[in-house]
Amino acid sequence: MSPNTLQVRISGEAAKRISRTHTQNPKAYEAYLKGRYFWNRRPAGLDKALAYFEEARRIDPSDALAHAGVALTYDTMGTWETGRLPANVAFPKAKASAEQALALDPQLADGYAALGMEQLHYERDFPAAERSFQRAISLRPSDSNAHHWYSHYFIARGRAQESLRESLKALELDPLDPPVVSHLAWHYVYTRQPDRALVQCVNALALYPDSYFAYYFRGLAYEQKGMLEDAIAAFRRAHELVPNTTFGTAALGHALALSGHKAEAQSLLHQLEIDPGYVSPFDRAILNLGLGDRDKALNELNRALIESSSWCIYFRAEPRLDPLRQDPRFIALMQRLPV
Repeated sequence: MSPNTLQVRISGEAAKRISRTHTQNPKAYEAYLKGRYFWNRRPAGLDKALAYFEEARRIDPSDALAHAGVALTYDTMGTWETGRLPANVAFPKAKASAEQALALDPQLADGYAALGMEQLHYERDFPAAERSFQRAISLRPSDSNAHHWYSHYFIARGRAQESLRESLKALELDPLDPPVVSHLAWHYVYTRQPDRALVQCVNALALYPDSYFAYYFRGLAYEQKGMLEDAIAAFRRAHELVPNTTFGTAALGHALALSGHKAEAQSLLHQLEIDPGYVSPFDRAILNLGLGDRDKALNELNRALIESSSWCIYFRAEPRLDPLRQDPRFIALMQRLPV
């Protein structure tokens, strides 16, 4: 054997699993890779990601990875990361595609990760979600996305140290993945460490100067520090990069309202109220809260809970909801969430 040649022997069962998971059709695989490329550039790339994943599974219906890609895309369309679809539209599609992927390959880590996202954000079944994330990680310990989402689970459960562990592991595994790089800033925002969040935003922007989430999290961090004009500038830049994220519009309006620019904040709220697409009640709640209208904010949060909005699992951690913590109506609302 030539010293430059590496021979790898794969067991019969492993070979069957690889063949079952990975399409042998070059066109299907190319479409799948394009889907992953655009999925990693969310929120802007999600429509293209879904189109390519759908193309991949249309070319080869037996491609488990393509089904998982569709599931992951619907997951992210239903979560706060984009808020593109109502929860009752996005997550059933995500679950169906994840289950199809796992039917084709019961050992597919992406299938379990996608299922865990749906169980966490829609069913709010914390034990099932944790089992799915743990299964994904056990099958592929190097999967940065599974660690990333496991961190989300821990934030929802109020377990900050474990969230940090998973956030750092995800970054260690893939320090160039755009969502993973900015995710650590999200962790620090939700654990009320804005200075550390700002440092990670600088790191993310050094790699990706047009990172939507780096600017969005920078805005949230500055707002926590009371640096409202800096927060507004960061949110405006995020809005320039991806204008159609309703949660970004809400964040900008919230910061504007807190800084006294109430006319512009009211204008943004009106935009959300007349938007012909889907707008999460949580987005309107955040903007109303910034404007000081607690009654409307609580009504919208109640609607979000009824809708099974993905934001609901983060109510306990969301810093912008702190003004409501002592309100009996908010306490009653929180009692309807799983513990």
